[in-house]
Amino acid sequence: MKKIFISSTCYDLIDLRAELQKFVEGMGLSPSLSDAPDSDFDLDGLKDSITTCLVNVRSSDAMVCVFSRRYGPSLKNCGFEDVSATHREILEAHKHGVPVFLYVRDRLAAELDSWRTAGRQKTFTSKWILDRDPTLFLKALDDLAALDPGAGTTNWYTTFSTVWDLKLALSKQFANASGIARLQKLIEAAQVPTLSVHRTRNTATSKQNVHIANYSHLVAHAVQIDVLDAKTIGDIPPKEIRSGVWIDEATRGVTLTHVLATGDKIEDHYQFSHDNGRLLWRRYLGANVLVLGPTDPDPVF
Repeated sequence: MKKIFISSTCYDLIDLRAELQKFVEGMGLSPSLSDAPDSDFDLDGLKDSITTCLVNVRSSDAMVCVFSRRYGPSLKNCGFEDVSATHREILEAHKHGVPVFLYVRDRLAAELDSWRTAGRQKTFTSKWILDRDPTLFLKALDDLAALDPGAGTTNWYTTFSTVWDLKLALSKQFANASGIARLQKLIEAAQVPTLSVHRTRNTATSKQNVHIANYSHLVAHAVQIDVLDAKTIGDIPPKEIRSGVWIDEATRGVTLTHVLATGDKIEDHYQFSHDNGRLLWRRYLGANVLVLGPTDPDPVF
């Protein structure tokens, strides 16, 4: 399961962090938050809090970093660089190749623009930033947003206004990982049917036979089985589909399609394909398409 490290200041964003934890879990992913003991955060009682966070950063598949009103105190007097804990976590992720997705509150992004326009003054009054010296936060964000082609890291950041905006951005960013994770959970829960698709040739008639075993679990309520002759499911009006199974032996491989439709709306769409030794599993829900493969030449899924 994909582990996502959530990095931000804690006390001022406690509600936002709690929302992100539940949202990432709902996406089928594994959130890691230092202030959430029920998350996928490995606590080592033999290491200090900063080092423990850095260890968790290194073991993560990606980092989501949120900047809002506080940069946080410097770690200089704790034996680290003269940066905040959140900033240090970003640097650790960059060092170890962990992708960082930075989300910046729109009010903070506006303050950054004002500071830049004012010539990056050493003294700057901010009505949004809560740190005693707002320029430390602005300079850190300015540095992270600077283009450095040789660094091998991105300078992109996404602005957001509310936690709803942030969750929408995360759902788009991790859509593929979420789909794969959810599929894995379905498989583990035995909620995905086991299919075996084989193609054979009848030597007497020279006709190809399609053998699809164990699909009864998938199509328990199907009302028809047809050969589509290269038609796609989009060519069939939903009101004519109802619930059905189609074997599409067109130009490449064999496709078993199960569609459930009500009236003029397709409710669900499953597709299993055995194509040149690959078993592809697709489920169409809105715009989501999940694909698995390759597998053995005679796959059992």
